[in-house]
Amino acid sequence: MLEGFEEVTDRDFYEKVMNSETPSVVVFTSPDNPKNEDIKKLFGRYVKELKGKVNFFFLDVTKNTSFEDFGLFNFPSILTSGTLWS
Repeated sequence: MLEGFEEVTDRDFYEKVMNSETPSVVVFTSPDNPKNEDIKKLFGRYVKELKGKVNFFFLDVTKNTSFEDFGLFNFPSILTSGTLWS
């Protein structure tokens, strides 16, 4: 759905994102959201430049509910974990 982003689900969200020592960017969205193109344009350069230093994930909000844990109800929404820049 988002080039360079790995899909994460409710099942592995906390393990891959929240408990990882590698900083992460997570996009909460649905496959048919027209704003996904804007996300691709915004993050495309960073996905390439920061590969291996930052994990990039997306979570399909039509199949998962982890977004509710963070009070997110407008999509796409972006969450970061860890220290991205110091």
